[in-house]
Amino acid sequence: PVADAAGVLPELHSVLVGIYVLVGVPLFAAAVGDLVGYFLEDKIRREEQEAMDRPIEMEDFTIASQLIDPDGQIGKAEYVLLELMRLGKTDVGSIAVMAQRFEKMDTSGDGSLDREEILRFNDSVSGSGSAR
Repeated sequence: PVADAAGVLPELHSVLVGIYVLVGVPLFAAAVGDLVGYFLEDKIRREEQEAMDRPIEMEDFTIASQLIDPDGQIGKAEYVLLELMRLGKTDVGSIAVMAQRFEKMDTSGDGSLDREEILRFNDSVSGSGSAR
């Protein structure tokens, strides 16, 4: 845009520059952010796949086989927990905390949670009741 001798832009140019700054720059930044996000998600997905494709260390097997049922074997739930640990998404300490929470929620002691146990737990942590 051409400014006058005082350095002032013509009114139309000022409006157009203002619109560009208010709309164009954020739109461009959002588009670049989306593009970077796409490539970053793809990179993370590949790294996770590579981590799961690595051989399972016997130390990891031993830990995983004791997480739910200490029988020296890995069931489906233990395998999922093992893979989450290998991906760095959780650790044994966090799993222990979740298991303790489960035991607290399982008021019937049958090893599973029914709707009423979930609702009672939700009421106890929210203090305001929950949708039934």
